[in-house]
Amino acid sequence: MRSMSIITRALVFCLVMVTVQGCVPVTGDGAGQESTNVNGGDDGTGNGAGAPVTTVEDEEPRQLEIAVVGSGDVTQDWNGSVVTLTATGIDGQVFIGWSGTTRNSVNPLTMIPDDNTRITAVFEVLVIDDDNDGVDDAFDLCLATPLAADVDDDGCACMERDNDVDGVTDCFDQCDDTPSEENADGDGCSCSQRDSDEDGIDDCLDLCRFTGRIDRPVSDDGCGPTERDSDADGINDASDDCDETPSAEAANSMGCSCSQLDGDSDGVNNCDDECGNTPSNESADATGCSCSQLDGDDDGVDDCDDVCPNTFSIDRPVDADGCGDFQRDTDGDGVSDAQDFCADTASGVQVDTTGCPLQ
Repeated sequence: MRSMSIITRALVFCLVMVTVQGCVPVTGDGAGQESTNVNGGDDGTGNGAGAPVTTVEDEEPRQLEIAVVGSGDVTQDWNGSVVTLTATGIDGQVFIGWSGTTRNSVNPLTMIPDDNTRITAVFEVLVIDDDNDGVDDAFDLCLATPLAADVDDDGCACMERDNDVDGVTDCFDQCDDTPSEENADGDGCSCSQRDSDEDGIDDCLDLCRFTGRIDRPVSDDGCGPTERDSDADGINDASDDCDETPSAEAANSMGCSCSQLDGDSDGVNNCDDECGNTPSNESADATGCSCSQLDGDDDGVDDCDDVCPNTFSIDRPVDADGCGDFQRDTDGDGVSDAQDFCADTASGVQVDTTGCPLQ
């Protein structure tokens, strides 16, 4: 009966432990890890008192097979039949919860498993998205995006972006890629991106920014003919009949100066022409004067009609031919009228120095 008492107590202990970690073998030779029962031992007298009861437990506790979803590790800390599971995420993932036989998110989890225990640790990337724009706050460059706004990969809506850093948000910016060295207007456009008068010349280069549509084509500086005054003579190119007017000369209403004009078409420009209105059938000299406009000897007879072009001032008056008495030989005897004492000498008659026939 004494031996039976020890076996019975061991069986009771086994029944209690079987659901925890299996039945523990019991021997009487002290093998295995000892556990002392101070009240139930057999002292050898048959009364069950005094002798300790020795039991043997598993030297190696069982290991649960734990599945893992995501990136993480699970450690098992056994204390007899009780295990404590601690889940730790890796690669930026966090522990979400347990699934399988046990479904909760307690971590660490202490439990008494059995042979039917199946458990899975679930890990996921922790996503914090305070503005609900679909971009994790860890990567979100705009953390206060208005609700329901469309965002880019950086979590920014157009009203939060200014891609070309011109001071105008992308929602309102009509010109992308504004050069950093240029100032943008309220539309986000700089002068090199604008062509206000649509003449094909950007506003940075356009000296005439309000060219009308009829004032085309324009020059490289964006000015049409009515806006340009290429020779700076005060007359726009559309009305200027004379290009390149000298700066030292005044232009008339047609944009022409005296050096660009020849009013009488005599081949001498008005600046140099001393005789205006030269007859078209007469040639002008370098001063722009023709023979009818000249009186070389100042005798009152123009050079066209003056038979005696070099009349001296003392040889006056002159006749219609511009000849004075010393230049005229009315009877053709070789002696001027001023010295001829015999006027009207017959032709062919020899005369002396006085113009009279020889005796």
